Amino acid sequence: MANDPEQLNVLVIDDDEDMRRLLVDVVTQRGHQALPAASAEEGVALLPLWTFQVAFLDQGLPGMEGLVLGEFLRKNNPDMTIALVTGEDAPRVERVARDLSITFIAKPFEVRQIQAVLDDAVSDAHVRSVRRHRQEDADFAPPLARFASEIEASYEMPHMPDRV
Repeated sequence: MANDPEQLNVLVIDDDEDMRRLLVDVVTQRGHQALPAASAEEGVALLPLWTFQVAFLDQGLPGMEGLVLGEFLRKNNPDMTIALVTGEDAPRVERVARDLSITFIAKPFEVRQIQAVLDDAVSDAHVRSVRRHRQEDADFAPPLARFASEIEASYEMPHMPDRV
């Protein structure tokens, strides 16, 4: 199921154990895989080991604000769905989240808000999968002819551009 666009790998980072457990339960009940972390550092340590399609972040994390981590995740995975689930109601937090294309969810929240984030991520993954299948995604099938001269040099194969 790892390649199934319907199942998501979800990173859940919250220092409150009960909140973390609740978010993990909502994620797993929707048929997705959740990996919990109690701090930004724990979450970042999971990044080389997993490909996450969704991240739920608390703002007041030990060691790093959720928005800072969200900005890092956004830069490194523009397709990731990120939601800031926080009790902090400062207008600046909501504005910065919006500017970073991070969904802002205020605590206390309705479970359906979390479910909506997951459903949107599944829908987005499906659209990307269809585009790649139809080869409409520019990164799926790059035009090799543009790189033909570099291919020859990389593989030390004479006349490679002629073959491409």
